[in-house]
Amino acid sequence: MHKKIINILCVCLLVLGVAGISGCAPEQKQEAEEETKAEETKAAEEKEQKKDDDNIIVADSVDTSSKFSFSVDEALVGLSYDEEAIVVLVGTFTNNSDESISFSWALEATAMQNGYTLPATYISGSGDYNYNEIAPGSTIPIFIGWKIADSQNDITLTVIDSQHYAKVEIYSQTFTIDELIKNTENYQDSDDAIDKPL
Repeated sequence: MHKKIINILCVCLLVLGVAGISGCAPEQKQEAEEETKAEETKAAEEKEQKKDDDNIIVADSVDTSSKFSFSVDEALVGLSYDEEAIVVLVGTFTNNSDESISFSWALEATAMQNGYTLPATYISGSGDYNYNEIAPGSTIPIFIGWKIADSQNDITLTVIDSQHYAKVEIYSQTFTIDELIKNTENYQDSDDAIDKPL
């Protein structure tokens, strides 16, 4: 009799155990699914963050140097072919790259006055220098002109490397009109003026 009671208790415990397991199974399954979804979401977020991090340019991690050099000899004022006042940048361009290239293709020069980008103007004789390709290691003079908007406001001249992905600034300087006039007077008095198309 005692043995029979023990057997009945064991069967009851077994039934209760199975009932308990089957009662918990849906909750455990849901928890497992939620954990899986959370892990998938976290992995997707980490992947997106990595993609964003790959697009960030960190200082000192990229090459910001230019394959070209440009030095400025003078910034002057003069008259264009149609008798308008212009500012002229006289400089020297060196091609330090491995390929032949022209100044106009390698670098971009702009002039700003009073928040306005000045329109470029043609300077007689400058085309052979500005637009012809030069071999690697070669250096040539450059002459660039812009029509002046007014006779009061300063003019900022800027040259950037248009071939560089970061558009590296090679040169930038602001001149007053008086400085440009003085530069022009000094330039005209110098021996260099004889050899240059101004």
